[in-house]
Amino acid sequence: MNGVVNPLIIVAGLLGNSLTIVVMSRITSKSSCYQVYLMALAASDLAVVLTEIGSDWLFFQFGVPLDAANVVLCKTRTWMVYSFGTLSSWLLVATTVQRSLAVLRPLNVNVICTTRRARGLVISIAVVIFAMHSNLIRTFDITQRQGAYANKTSCAVINDDFLAVWSVVDLLVSSLVPFGLLGASNAILVWTLARSLRHARRQLNAAQQAPRGGKRVEKVSSLSMTLVMLSLVYFLLTSPVCVQVMLESNSEPPTDRISMATHVVILDVWRCLWRASFAVNFYLYLLTGSKFGTRRTI
Repeated sequence: MNGVVNPLIIVAGLLGNSLTIVVMSRITSKSSCYQVYLMALAASDLAVVLTEIGSDWLFFQFGVPLDAANVVLCKTRTWMVYSFGTLSSWLLVATTVQRSLAVLRPLNVNVICTTRRARGLVISIAVVIFAMHSNLIRTFDITQRQGAYANKTSCAVINDDFLAVWSVVDLLVSSLVPFGLLGASNAILVWTLARSLRHARRQLNAAQQAPRGGKRVEKVSSLSMTLVMLSLVYFLLTSPVCVQVMLESNSEPPTDRISMATHVVILDVWRCLWRASFAVNFYLYLLTGSKFGTRRTI
């Protein structure tokens, strides 16, 4: 699976996230904040593709264990993978919450959604997340695995007690809390958008201005639909591995060979889905809006 799926994710992630950054950087609007969030999200996803998926593929393809070759690389890669993975989740949350607030209070959209506020929020979120994950620099090191992995040097946690606590904290911060916020924001977004569209259609039918109104409805709905789709796909791709982590924390590991092999295959599938979440956003932009709909509606 590493030899087939990971290269596809790497190519799709490098191409899609790079194109997103290029397209967003060419937007000239100074009053919108969404290109700031989506550029930051693409950059964070790109970092995960390079540091997590790329390094694993190099090890599988060429036997180059980057994180186990040097203590600094071990600590730095671990810190970056966890930090950027969490950052991507919270940037999607920030974008969706921002959009739901703008839809709820359209008269204040120019105050709520500004590039200055967006940049400040992105920087603040990044600083908090990277600072929170800085403890990984102390707790990960190059170790010699015992038992079945004798003579295998790897970058791993050196404190099992810390790992037990950190697994729960990371699950909450990186997945469960973002899931809750995204669910609430998207519920508000879909409900408000549906109500606004019904009201707009009634007004347009009464005034017989369908051609002009049709463009307005399309512009209003395109970005919101994109964010709803991003949130849905994010949930579908990342929730399986979250469920797996929760199940493993409350159960004994498999002991017989068949169960162990099945467990490894299932975990690999869930991990591939999680990794794919960092490579699909650009293609969702294309699906939910013609000619890169986010650029047209921002």
